[in-house]
Amino acid sequence: TELVRQDMLKVFPQLADVKIEHSWGGECDITANLAPHFGRLAPTVYYAQGYSGHGMAITGIAGLAIAEAIMGDDGRLKPFEKLK
Repeated sequence: TELVRQDMLKVFPQLADVKIEHSWGGECDITANLAPHFGRLAPTVYYAQGYSGHGMAITGIAGLAIAEAIMGDDGRLKPFEKLK
């Protein structure tokens, strides 16, 4: 929590008196090209990984793309499958 506070105060010094109630951290899954990797390994086997620190923003898109592909519309998933 203290590391989070130090970084937070560098950007938002006005939050010095704000209590941090929850924090999290750990390993960050970073891909070689820094792009998220999601697609399919087989017609009914999908994957989503390597959010490279952008998990909260891109997870919903990955879930939507995979759900649509399962339902028969892979238009949103195809561009991600082409990423190397």
